[in-house]
Amino acid sequence: MKTCKIYFILLLFLLGCRNHHEVVKTAYVDYKVEEEKYQPDPTIQKLLEPFREKMNAEMNEVIVQSTSDMRMGRPESKLGNFAADATEAMAEFYTNEDVAFAMHNYSGLRIGSIGKGPITIGRIYELMPFDNYLVTVPLSGAEVQQMCNFMASKGGWPSSSSLHYKIQNDLAMDVRIDGNLIEADKTYIMATNDYVVKSANYQDYLAAKEMNNTNIYVRDAVVAYLRNIRDAGNKLEPALDQRVINLDK
Repeated sequence: MKTCKIYFILLLFLLGCRNHHEVVKTAYVDYKVEEEKYQPDPTIQKLLEPFREKMNAEMNEVIVQSTSDMRMGRPESKLGNFAADATEAMAEFYTNEDVAFAMHNYSGLRIGSIGKGPITIGRIYELMPFDNYLVTVPLSGAEVQQMCNFMASKGGWPSSSSLHYKIQNDLAMDVRIDGNLIEADKTYIMATNDYVVKSANYQDYLAAKEMNNTNIYVRDAVVAYLRNIRDAGNKLEPALDQRVINLDK
């Protein structure tokens, strides 16, 4: 027993003698990488070539023709309208739910325009580069009003043609779905991306909602939407329809 005590005391002594270090200062150094100074490795380039060719072939596939330019803007825009309309249509298709409307966070659409003419898969991936899933959530009429108030406070976010409202004093007025004024106690199904539902940056009450996740990326759903238009022998016809009107401007 005495030997064990000696070893234990010795261990405490050794541990007590160890130096204790704390970070008291950090510094960052930026290193500039000049592309022209570095040449591609031929071996790596050869290895990547088959994958690059396959990816380029997929991304350059033309999925539809657009009859006009589409640009982002507030309170509504052709590009935002198109993205939201596609989201509503595909949410209904994948879930068989009666989707009341769809919306997107403004910053979730990452390019400012898509030109008239051919639209490629790659262009849609540029528009929606994030791995966000297409989801639906049930909202009460009162929560729809909250959501529209939030979008109004931002100057208007992309929303589908089923939803109409006016912005006045940064609030949503005369909120209508399919032409009818919303009812506070009625349940409405909203389609969007899962980031909007889960993010603390937006509406806290959404995180507690039972989310119906299609497990399909929004961008892939939009590609499917455009393919359906093409396969029906039609073109994409972007439009402005005054679904959101800002009375403050």
